[in-house]
Amino acid sequence: MKKVLIVEDDQFIREMYTLILTKAGYEVTEALDGKIGLGLAQEGGYDVILLDLMMPNLDGLGFLTQLKEKPAKKKNGPIIVL
Repeated sequence: MKKVLIVEDDQFIREMYTLILTKAGYEVTEALDGKIGLGLAQEGGYDVILLDLMMPNLDGLGFLTQLKEKPAKKKNGPIIVL
């Protein structure tokens, strides 16, 4: 099963993505902000990461910068910026 990480602070949007992707057969992990998402992404193993740019605690650009500085333990697939 393909694994997707959704890093999105807007609950409605996050739930919409989760519903659609789960019905399509993906295993979905949700992160409520960039800081939580970064920790999950650094563990790695996701086939794709959906990343919001404007979030509290750590925005999308900060997420990308920190992930580049401290890469994932297990390789992740592409990051799609929303």
